[in-house]
Amino acid sequence: MEEPYDFEEKGNNHLLCKLKNTLFEPSTKAMYTKFDSFIVSQNYIMTIGYHCQYVKYFSKGNFILFLLYVDDMLIVGEDVNMIHKFKVEQSKSFDMKDLGHAKHIFMCEKYLQ
Repeated sequence: MEEPYDFEEKGNNHLLCKLKNTLFEPSTKAMYTKFDSFIVSQNYIMTIGYHCQYVKYFSKGNFILFLLYVDDMLIVGEDVNMIHKFKVEQSKSFDMKDLGHAKHIFMCEKYLQ
């Protein structure tokens, strides 16, 4: 987001703009509710403290952990085949695009403690 042209204040370029309205449509909540219902039906568990993070444990210590952020998903796991199966199952119910491996992950410090 950029400040409006006449809004810049010399020497105060560290200031932030406060949004008066959400950037996301109300349909975002409906999509999240649908996704949450689906993923819980697949025996994934919402983690404590972060409502957009789910995990499922499998035999031999394998797991799949994924994070949702608006309409993006980060999937973490040790077994590539299990991740592939997860993506196939998701794509049956949701329109998805695989963007490949994450090159950078930025997390809020609040969630790293």
